Amino acid sequence: MEGIVALALLIILLLPLGLIILFRRGLRLSRERARSIAYSAKSKDPKYIAEQEERKKKEEQFIRELHKKWETDPDVDIASISDKAMEIHMDRLRKFGRSKHLGDMYYVGSKGGIYTISSNGTRNYKY
Repeated sequence: MEGIVALALLIILLLPLGLIILFRRGLRLSRERARSIAYSAKSKDPKYIAEQEERKKKEEQFIRELHKKWETDPDVDIASISDKAMEIHMDRLRKFGRSKHLGDMYYVGSKGGIYTISSNGTRNYKY
């Protein structure tokens, strides 16, 4: 009899907690669904599409200008590891004999080796 009373009390105490958890989960799912529907509607809006295309054009223009700056000045740090950045880095080494990439200044030696200079002045050949 005491076990049944204890079980009933436990159910009475845990039932509201379970309902709260279910209610909060339902709210979270409904918010996610509402966001999904709103984004779906927004992504079909011609104004939104035009804004995104304009943003993409500006981003591409910025990248072109950045690459142009990298190509003309070997002292500007190329802080990227993309294929295009590596290509520009190697071109700068060939053209200027030096290039800054990921914070390190690289130089081309007299025999064509690529090296950096350590803090005590020794050459550390990389390639």
